[in-house]
Order: sequence, then C-alpha cells, then structure tokens
Amino acid sequence: MITALINTNLRQQPLKHCLEVTKCKAVIYSPETTPGIYFCNLVCVKIFHFNVYPVLIPGLAELQDENKLPKVPTFCYGHGGLEGTKNLSKILAFESGAKPKGPKTSYKDPLYYIYTSGTTGLPKAAIIRHSR
Repeated sequence: MITALINTNLRQQPLKHCLEVTKCKAVIYSPETTPGIYFCNLVCVKIFHFNVYPVLIPGLAELQDENKLPKVPTFCYGHGGLEGTKNLSKILAFESGAKPKGPKTSYKDPLYYIYTSGTTGLPKAAIIRHSR
C-alpha cells in the first residue's frame, strides 16, 4: 500500500486527477476537508460510497460518461463526515496494536506520494521512496 498525501486545497478536476493517477483504493479525510470531498464527488459523479443529496449542476450529465473511477470506500477520521462514510476513529479504537503483516518492500519502492497544487496545470506527485 502506498499513501498519497493530497493538498487539501484541491477541488473538482485537480482532485479527481489525483484520485485517477493514484488508482486509489480508499479515501481517508478529516472533517475539515468534507466540503472538498463533497464537491469532488459531484464532479466525479459518485465515486465514493456515501450519499450526496441531489444538486443541480450544469454539465453534470456529461461528466457521468467521462467517469472512469471505481467506487472507493471513504473514511472520516473524526466526527462530521458525510453520510455513508465510515468513522475511522471508531474502527481504530477496536483494532489491535500489533504490527500488521505486509508485503516485503525494497528501499527503492515508493513509500508515499506528495501532491502539490500544481503551478502549471494539474497536480504533480513527488515520490518519496523507502530509502529516504
């Protein structure tokens, strides 16, 4: 598993771009970033597993045809997440403190990606490897 740290100021298409490039399997967000997740879901047309109340947005039907993202589970770390989002704080409270088993990694393998806001277009990722 590789974590992608995404700039919390990203909205709509730039945020959708980051999710597409990383091929994310889940999204973890804080209550403070709920508006960005909500509006990304409108642009990405229900990629997340939570309920968004109907909002009329010009061009939304056209975006449905362009949607290439699978539905991914969402977790909110704290209270105040969107309806249908799992509360990660409550889930972690019941988990063991034991070190999880995972795949063997090399020092050359990516550890995480850091996405910036992108000054010349869409966000770009800096790849941080285990060797750092």
